[in-house]
Amino acid sequence: MRLSKIHVTNFRSVEDSTEFDVGQVLALVGKNEAGKTAILQALAGLNPHPLTPVSYDIERDYPRRFLTEYAQRHPKENAKVVSTKWTLTEEEKKAIQDEIGDALQDSPVVIYCGYKDTQPTWELPIDYAKAAQISLRQKSWMTRRRLHSRMRKALQSCGRGLKRSKSQHPDKNTYWNA
Repeated sequence: MRLSKIHVTNFRSVEDSTEFDVGQVLALVGKNEAGKTAILQALAGLNPHPLTPVSYDIERDYPRRFLTEYAQRHPKENAKVVSTKWTLTEEEKKAIQDEIGDALQDSPVVIYCGYKDTQPTWELPIDYAKAAQISLRQKSWMTRRRLHSRMRKALQSCGRGLKRSKSQHPDKNTYWNA
């Protein structure tokens, strides 16, 4: 997977970075206190090194001028800090399509993290209804079980150890934790 877009919101001096593209080289340019380091620190929270863990703390990291309004600004769920979009390589797409057929959609993998999140949340570009139909078309329960295992392994190879988690949004079923 290749990082293609980043969007940072509500983190230290960055209220909204707007979504920006990431190429082979990325230069963050700006005045002092413009948020260059804040963007890098927010990004580090998606995949922190075990020796230097990163967590998003509302009192420390949420923009101070809005801290007293946090509950009003985010009544239903915690504020997102960083959202990234990743493009699958052709080899990764082929490996997944070999396992789940045309259930793979042509959109990026979205990984995001917010305040109070212990793990990043993954949105995978998979049509789960089609994937389930492929599974049901198999002749036996054991074949369906093998297909499920192969699908999980294909996704793990792309996502470095995905584990199914409960959806935080009842209307969406595409959430996975890394």
